[in-house]
Amino acid sequence: MSSYFANGSTTSPKNSNRCGTCVYWGGQKNVLVDLIEYDMYENARCNNFNSPAYGQEVSAEHSCGCKEDF
Repeated sequence: MSSYFANGSTTSPKNSNRCGTCVYWGGQKNVLVDLIEYDMYENARCNNFNSPAYGQEVSAEHSCGCKEDF
C-alpha cells in the first residue's frame, strides 16, 4: 500500500462496521479489492442522511450502525 496518511494507516474489510469503510464518511481512504485503507485517527464529516451522526465529525473507528458499503 503506497498511499500516504498523516498518522499511518490501517485496513479493514469492506463489510466491517466502521465509519472509515463507509461510502459516506468524508475522510481520506484507499479502496482496494476487498479492503479499505484509512487513517484510523482521522476525523471527518458523516454525509449519510440516515445516520444519527449525519453532519458531525466522527472518527474512522466510530460505528453508528448505518454504514453503506462501497
